[in-house]
Amino acid sequence: MGFPLHTVNVIGAGNVATHLAKALHQSGFIVKNVYSRSLEKAEVLGRKVSAKATDRLDQVEAVDITLVAVPDDAIAQVVSLLPSDSGLVLHTSGSMGLEVFGKRKKVGIFYPLQTFSSKATLDFEQVPIIIDGNSPVEIEQVKQLAQNLGNKTFRLKPDQKQWLHLNAVLVNNFTNHLFSIAKESSESHGIPFELYSALMTETVAKALRTSPDDAQTGPAHRGDQGVIRTHLELLKEDPVLFKLYSIFSENIQKNKNKSS
Repeated sequence: MGFPLHTVNVIGAGNVATHLAKALHQSGFIVKNVYSRSLEKAEVLGRKVSAKATDRLDQVEAVDITLVAVPDDAIAQVVSLLPSDSGLVLHTSGSMGLEVFGKRKKVGIFYPLQTFSSKATLDFEQVPIIIDGNSPVEIEQVKQLAQNLGNKTFRLKPDQKQWLHLNAVLVNNFTNHLFSIAKESSESHGIPFELYSALMTETVAKALRTSPDDAQTGPAHRGDQGVIRTHLELLKEDPVLFKLYSIFSENIQKNKNKSS
């Protein structure tokens, strides 16, 4: 490995930490320690990447890089408890900036823009990494780390990163919740959810091939008020979904009028 920083500690044992630790291990990095408040979780991940598990931050070994993959509200406290010989300390948050590190030097951001689930496998090399650092030296080191994993890197301004995270919630979390609503509604009416598989796949593929605006179809886009009224009649006993359907339909129509 040409990259001089090759030993890593992974702080956290959740979904992001698991995918990162495995990607690092497979790319030739030496994962020395995996920390979690749950020693059992740390041991499970530690076995996968040949690392020592611990539930005590004061027991982690000296390394070149420490990746902090914990919930946002725990980052500051965890960073404050890390030993001074933790090397380049990076967090993986999409919403937190460099200020969360306080006065610690040699810090940066390594934010993989992807949805991670413990049971789902993915090609980590295809995940874009949003990077930053507290000096040009750290920025270059974070960039090299990502490149050694095979990832493309992007550096955004702090306000751009906030908008990126917000929009990521829209395209992933909110969209997935709509899938969940459709699944529950379909199953309650005896409709197999698998019927939507091809539609869901093509919806995303078409939006990426063209643009979401060009890919938009449906009764609101067509201005088919009869179909919209029929759907709203079906939803009259569900005020939340009735409101969601109305807001989305109105917004789609407004967006079409704006672009025409």
